[in-house]
Amino acid sequence: MKRGARELCWALLLSGGLHAASLEAERYLSPLKLESLELLKEQNEEDSQKLLWQWVNPLNLTYSESRNYDYSPSTRTKSYAIGVNQPIFKSGAIYHSIRYAKSSKRYGEAEISLKERELIIKALNALFTLQKLDREIQKQKLLVENAAIDVERKKEQFQAGFVDSGTLDNAILDKNQAEIRALELEDSRLEALKNLSDVSEIRDYRTIELPRFYWIDKESYLAQNLELERLRWDEERQGAKYKETVASFLPQISLQADYYHQHNQNTRLLSDGWNDYKTAGVVLSIPFFDLTMSHQVQSAKINHLKASLERADAKRSEENLYERQKAKLHILGERKRIASEDLKLYNSLLQDSIDRSAVGDLTEYDVKTMQNSKRSREMDIQIYELEEQILFLDLYAKIPEAS
Repeated sequence: MKRGARELCWALLLSGGLHAASLEAERYLSPLKLESLELLKEQNEEDSQKLLWQWVNPLNLTYSESRNYDYSPSTRTKSYAIGVNQPIFKSGAIYHSIRYAKSSKRYGEAEISLKERELIIKALNALFTLQKLDREIQKQKLLVENAAIDVERKKEQFQAGFVDSGTLDNAILDKNQAEIRALELEDSRLEALKNLSDVSEIRDYRTIELPRFYWIDKESYLAQNLELERLRWDEERQGAKYKETVASFLPQISLQADYYHQHNQNTRLLSDGWNDYKTAGVVLSIPFFDLTMSHQVQSAKINHLKASLERADAKRSEENLYERQKAKLHILGERKRIASEDLKLYNSLLQDSIDRSAVGDLTEYDVKTMQNSKRSREMDIQIYELEEQILFLDLYAKIPEAS
């Protein structure tokens, strides 16, 4: 398939059957996994709102009641107060605090998207692996049958004196190894079923229609990569935190306002009434001396630099992953090509075997062996195609779905 056609198929895939992450998650993931993801999204939203408004100080409401025993009878005082001390200018710290909150939200969203993709990929990987194992088991049964035929053939030849016992022993050992391999494949199938059950409640994997993935060009892969997006937002938020930390040690202006409502009661002095007090003002404060200032600033700066380096390193790792999958795809293509050429040869040999069997030159064993060999090569082609789809999953795990 040409590059342009592959890109078009990929675009159709993202805008088609797998277009919405929520729909795909509902299709492949269990209700418990879906609920867990939903809680993560809700928690990220709440944490983001908390960060967004953390620069706004609370409005304090206080009530107090006291008695003064210097007089007899004592004086009773009740007071209500509402007060606020709200920074309105912090040399840019408020702006960078809001930037930090917004980029932290996007960072959390990318993390959750990666978590969702990880679960979906685990389910898809198990589904593709199960279909691949079904074909490998079918192929292995054919090989077991061929091995059993070979044992019968060698047994007849041994009894006729044409081969020695060692040749017959080797045929029996080959048959046993083929049967053991079939049991190993059954065990692998049970493991894949367990992996599927961990994340999904799909009961019959044979009836579910699986998506088909296609290659994607490198530029698109890196541009849409969720891991790189997560690290980009991490770099953004660490940069905002660094600037917020620097600004916190610069001059700030705060609005300060208080309202008091006080009641004094003294029967002897005939004092019984309410008094109101209101204060409002602007406060300029300048941090003068803080032993930890340089350490806090330097620590925030280091975190920003670390985030930048981690993003650059991750980009290199994703490029390496892309090239590795590209090389694997080429090898799979070659294996499919060889299997297809072999299949053509087996078709010719099978027809020749049937013709020769009709005139008595070959036995039914020879024809059956050739039929099984041809069928096993057909299974190989199907297996390679499923391996190709499994290979694509490593790239798909980092690609968001189109909405």
